[in-house]
Amino acid sequence: MRAVPVEVVDVPGLIEGASQGGKGMGNEFLDALRNSDAIINLFDGTSVRGGGKERLAAQAEEVEREIVTWFADRMARDWERFSRRADASGERIERSLHTKLASFGLSEADISTCLSKGVFPQRLSIWGGQTTSMSSLVRYSVP
Repeated sequence: MRAVPVEVVDVPGLIEGASQGGKGMGNEFLDALRNSDAIINLFDGTSVRGGGKERLAAQAEEVEREIVTWFADRMARDWERFSRRADASGERIERSLHTKLASFGLSEADISTCLSKGVFPQRLSIWGGQTTSMSSLVRYSVP
């Protein structure tokens, strides 16, 4: 057994609508996640009344939805210009996306793995702003 040091950071405060800013800690909360290699969600089951497992599952889905929405919104920034340049460059889609997504800690290999899990248009300009393609890529990248 090998011990690997880790840094655990408590980032409380994610609520529905946080990805849109102005609610709870909003983008401040979500920006703190950007530098994380892993996310562990802990839910207090003792405070859930009426609904039990269903309420806990709904809370977990809410957290995932907020993270995916936040990530997709960041990905969509300046998408039109980025995608036109990427398409014109002739680079592999993984390399182009890596340029856009490197600040989120995704490698080309990570992006390639995500792309292999779904059907994505080969031209990034077809993806558009907040499209199904972007949300799907984000969902595949969130463990």
